[in-house]
Amino acid sequence: YKAAVKTPVHKTPIRVATDYNSGYKYDDERHRIEDDQAKNAKYSFGSAIDDGIMDHSHIRQETRDGLKVEGSYAYSDGYFKRVVNYVADENGYRVVSESAEPISESGPNVDLVNGKADIHTQIDGVDNQYSVSAAEILKPMKDLSKH
Repeated sequence: YKAAVKTPVHKTPIRVATDYNSGYKYDDERHRIEDDQAKNAKYSFGSAIDDGIMDHSHIRQETRDGLKVEGSYAYSDGYFKRVVNYVADENGYRVVSESAEPISESGPNVDLVNGKADIHTQIDGVDNQYSVSAAEILKPMKDLSKH
């Protein structure tokens, strides 16, 4: 067992300004560059997990174009499926719509034998997906319990 490497501790507090009006003197050029970066920022991502092992799901997608962010997320817990759509822009963060629909009164349908979880991510058009079975997850746990 190796000892953890110690991270140096700064003796002098580091001041981080999160507000241009906080009293710290900002360089006008730095302020302009940060504003330009925010106005020109663009991204798009999404992720989805369909967990047939524990009967849960989670979906999220978000797109940014300059100072405007739009997105949604949805999840289910075996009882309900909830969906939230939102926008964040010069008017702040706002929930545009949300819904909740019942799925089951008895709750999640857990399948520790044949269940499978599918995972999918998408970042700026690049997809990555994989699956894992309940058996793959439980095998290492069973092996550990033998020791």
